[in-house]
Parts: sequence; structure tokens; C-alpha cells
Amino acid sequence: MQTVLVPVDGSPGSGRALPTAVWLARLTGTTLVLCTVTEAGTDPAAILQAAASGGDGIGDHVEVILTDVAPAPGIVDEGERRPECVVVMATRGEQSPDRSLLGSVAELVVAGTSRPVVLVGPACLASAEATAAPVLVADDGSEPARHAARRSAGLVAALGHPVVVAQVAAGDRVGLASSHTVDALSAEGISASQRVVTGDDPVAGLLSLAEEIGAALIVVGSHGSSGSGVRVLGTTAAGVVHAAHCPVVVVRPPMLFG
Repeated sequence: MQTVLVPVDGSPGSGRALPTAVWLARLTGTTLVLCTVTEAGTDPAAILQAAASGGDGIGDHVEVILTDVAPAPGIVDEGERRPECVVVMATRGEQSPDRSLLGSVAELVVAGTSRPVVLVGPACLASAEATAAPVLVADDGSEPARHAARRSAGLVAALGHPVVVAQVAAGDRVGLASSHTVDALSAEGISASQRVVTGDDPVAGLLSLAEEIGAALIVVGSHGSSGSGVRVLGTTAAGVVHAAHCPVVVVRPPMLFG
């Protein structure tokens, strides 16, 4: 991983994502890139300057990017042109995960980028102290889940945290699905343990395990389609993002871009 990209617009929402972006950049030793867009009635240069000077522990390896295209395409383009880039964004604090959870810009970024997107949900707590907590990788045996694990491998390896691959399944369906992801991570030089959570509700199972192990990050694949809110993420990913106490890395498989 080479870059952590965080869009800022001066709003409380974008400000909520900045501590997580700073935390990731500091722990991985990568460059933190702040970007904003030009809009009527705003001073983007002032927004960038305030974000760069206001982030606690933001460090010296910071770039600021000013783009004059629409917000979502500008963020996607900036992320795609940078190798091994991770995008960090905050979601809206809606009351349920199916009511425009992300906000229009975040929805379009998740839908349009091949990069892992770290979403800071409404229940997310400060991550600055989670310096050695495990990364929880969700695996339901699907290709989107395996793709998410592979695409997040650079971030996971750079963090150097313990990794737990989790499968949530009913008792009569428990199998070895997550062993394939453990093997895939091993091929990337990442050692991971395996946990199976028995149950019918993948969201509840993943959140319960995340609390049990004190997860620093949760990695999920998206089963969503084009659209908005829960349709972009898929039901499980949307539920996890909405209620998780840690940031959630979401990766959409290539066939879902756009």
C-alpha cells in the first residue's frame, strides 16, 4: 500500500473520516492525500489547509489535491491513478442501514472504484488506540468475499496486525469456505487464523465476533448492484458498516463497477 486518500469538504462528515485515515497512514508508513473539489461559494484551499493543520498526528507525509471535477468522479479518478491506494470516507448517521446509508458521493465512489474503500460508519469509535488489534476478514465462500480479501491484502500486510478469517453459517452448513481465503492470504505472505460463527444472521455473527476480538478493521466483499444505499453494498456489508464500532473495508468485485 502506498497511499491513503481521504476526501475533505469541511463538513463534520468528512472530518469523521480523517482520524481513521491518519491512523492508517501512520501505521503503514504511507502518504496521506487530502483531496477536495471546487464548488461555488466555497474556498477549497482553505478547507484543505484546515484539514491538514487540524488532524491530530497528521505527520509530514501529506499531499493536498485540488480537483475541479464533480466530487465522486474526482475521488475515483484520483484513487485509480495512484497504485495501491485506499480511500477513506465517512458514512451518514441514518437510523437504519437501508436509508441512504452512505450519502450520494460515498455511494458513487464505492460503486465506481476498484480500490478498497474504508468506511467510517455512524457507530464507529476512535481507532487511534487500536494499534495491535486483529483485522477481521469476512468470508461467505463467495467470489466477492475472496476478491475483497485479495484486494485488501496490501493494506492488511502493511498494518501487520493479526488476521482472523470468519465464516458465519448455520450448524448444518458449516464448512471450509473460509479456509480458501486463509490460503489466499497465505499466498500473499499473510498468516491468518480461522473462526466459524454458528448462526443464521451474518451481520450479527460478524459484529459479535468483532466485539469479542476487539477488531481494528473488518473486511467485507460487496454483493450489491448499481443503485444506492444498501443496493451498492449488499445487505450484509450495509448492516456491518451501519453498526460496527470499527472502520469497515468494502471492496466491490470488478463485474459490479459503475
